[in-house]
Amino acid sequence: MRKLFNFLGLLVAGAIVIIIMIILVLIALVIAVALFAALFGLAGRIGVPIIDWIMSL
Repeated sequence: MRKLFNFLGLLVAGAIVIIIMIILVLIALVIAVALFAALFGLAGRIGVPIIDWIMSL
């Protein structure tokens, strides 16, 4: 009986750890996407006039 409880406890702990890891990965992905969007947005704003200027030469 005790072994069964230990096994269930390990399963629950494992599930909780996996859920926490998934949540952390999702948060990291969201932050990464937001950073990339911000970087590309800035690069787009700065880069477009430069590209236009190079094309006009």
